[in-house]
Amino acid sequence: MLEVVLLIFEPIKVIVAIILSLILFLIAYRKKRRRPKDPQEVKRVIVSYFKRKNWEYRELSHGIFMVKKNMRKILFYVDFKMNFNILKEILYEAFLNNVKDVRILSLERTEDVLEATRRINSNVNVHRTKVILKKLEEFERVLR
Repeated sequence: MLEVVLLIFEPIKVIVAIILSLILFLIAYRKKRRRPKDPQEVKRVIVSYFKRKNWEYRELSHGIFMVKKNMRKILFYVDFKMNFNILKEILYEAFLNNVKDVRILSLERTEDVLEATRRINSNVNVHRTKVILKKLEEFERVLR
């Protein structure tokens, strides 16, 4: 009787061992998503994302580019540093191109830039421009 029970549980043990080893193998070799290190790599990822979705891409100036599809336009600024002059240039480009969605991807911002973006967001949208502050690490969430 005991031998019959052992014979029944032996294949179950083997199957469980195979499944557990497969799960451990998949966990060990799972690919980790690599985060971009420089602004050019971030820009390349953003541009490739929008090109896959059949959006038009246009470079406006250093670090500032625009993607558009039909009437929808998005203006991006990608760089590590940002100052007030860059913010003025971004808003000027947004006004010239009639862009309503501006996305700023930068790590460092000075106090005057933060104050200016707070004022822009608190008042009526300047030239119907909406400024969205995002950190570089969160750019994947911005794109979705």
